[in-house]
Amino acid sequence: LLYISKKIKSNVIYFSLLVVSYLFYLLLLLINKQITVSGVQKLFEYFIVQGFGYSLIAALGIRLYTLRKQHLLYISSLFLLIFVCLMIWNNFAPTQNFKYPPTMYYISYGLFVSYFLFYLLSYERVKKVLNKKTLIFLSNKSLDLYYCHIIPIFILRLYGAHIPVIDNNFLTRFLFLLIGGLILLYFQISFFKLVNLIKVRHIYRRAA
Repeated sequence: LLYISKKIKSNVIYFSLLVVSYLFYLLLLLINKQITVSGVQKLFEYFIVQGFGYSLIAALGIRLYTLRKQHLLYISSLFLLIFVCLMIWNNFAPTQNFKYPPTMYYISYGLFVSYFLFYLLSYERVKKVLNKKTLIFLSNKSLDLYYCHIIPIFILRLYGAHIPVIDNNFLTRFLFLLIGGLILLYFQISFFKLVNLIKVRHIYRRAA
């Protein structure tokens, strides 16, 4: 994706190529629905459809830095319009239901938020407000936090019925997942620090 982005200098050509690629992705989604053999369908969905769908999202993200401020706002507004239309069309269903494989309902929401946040970050005042150690830490560790929060999710799936105080309310669920993920992230960071320390000591002893 990076190679293609570097080769195609024009944003018009690049985004036009992505539109054509999305039309091909719609064809993949249609083929995926037509496959009747369960094992084959799962392999096709997991390795072809989902991979291609999320590659398109990544391809859009790669080009963020090349866009002007007003273009960020235009694209963000376009995805907001698409999202609102699809939200009404899907009777306000949760976007999470359209995540695997990603459809335009899920994609439009994520890209609207992403492009709009990037637009806001083009203002120095906003940068100063968000330039806090906690936010920078969470930003740098966002992928690790995403992985860590999966464990609390499965805890709720397996034992949520036994802890209705947490499981039956959005706010308590959110706090449980966030705090649980942060605690696991802290242990993960501490663990790797300890591993690195042991490695350094081992190297120092061998050198001595």
